[in-house]
Parts: sequence; structure tokens; C-alpha cells
Amino acid sequence: LQMFIGRAVDQFQTYMVSIIREVLRKRPEILSNSTYSLDVKGILEHSTIDSLVHDLVERKVDDLSYRGFEDLADWCRKQGIPLVVPSGSLDQVIELIATRNAIAHNRGVVDQRYLAIVKAPRFKSGELRTLTIAGLFAAMSLLNEIVGATDESAVSSFGLNTIELESVDQ
Repeated sequence: LQMFIGRAVDQFQTYMVSIIREVLRKRPEILSNSTYSLDVKGILEHSTIDSLVHDLVERKVDDLSYRGFEDLADWCRKQGIPLVVPSGSLDQVIELIATRNAIAHNRGVVDQRYLAIVKAPRFKSGELRTLTIAGLFAAMSLLNEIVGATDESAVSSFGLNTIELESVDQ
């Protein structure tokens, strides 16, 4: 179960960073209120404005990828980038990410980082963060709902390109 929940959260986080990257590439002016430290040498390394903008977008995406989900959601909201989390589900997403981090970095054992992030922890420091099959399916359902709604909203808000996938019946 740890492998499945860890992978689901990894893919969710990868998607979130990817959709933000696509939005910023489509509308780089969103970065106009961001502050970056650029020296002349760094600017002159770019042969085009597009190359410089690409670099700035990647810097912002890297920065956002290391923030907590609450910070990421808040930044997206302020920038007008839709991140559609069902009402009352933000704490669940934060706990899922903290659980993934405990699995990846601490063999699933709850530590102080987990307790500092999760608002109403059900586990104590040093305890194994137990998982259930029902919890896995609920987590995957929530993350899929967020991705689907966010994707649909971002595509319509920013005119992002889409790819039509064929349904495979089994």
C-alpha cells in the first residue's frame, strides 16, 4: 500500500507542477510580479527573450515544487491559476503529501515534519503511518478528482492544448 499511495501522490505532484508550467508558458506575464535575482551575464546567456522567459518559468516551477501544497494552492489562487480542490479537502491532500514524504524518507514512520504539516494528526511521532485499501482508493479518488477538475479549468481558462485519448475497453 505504501508503494501505491507514494506513487499516486508523486504523480499528483508531478501533474500540478506540469500544469503550472504549461500555464506559465502560455501566459508568462503571470510572472510579472515575481522577483528574481538576475545578473547581466545570466541575461546575456540567452539568445532570445523566449529563452529567458523559459528559464524564468523553470525557476518559478522549481521554486513552487518545493513549497508545501497549501503555499502552492495559495500562489495559484493569487495568480488566477485554477487549482480545483473540493471544499474541505485541502487538509486531506496535505496529509497525503505528508504521508508520501514519511514513506519516502522515513519508511512510513511519523516524525516531527509530518506532525508539523498535518493539522489533525491521527498518529504520534515514532508510529507507523498505517494505510488501508479503502484509504488508498479514497486518496486516489480525491487526487483524480482534483486533477480532472483542475485540468478542465486550466484548459478552458488559458486555452491550453489538449490531446484526445482513445478509450480502451477491456
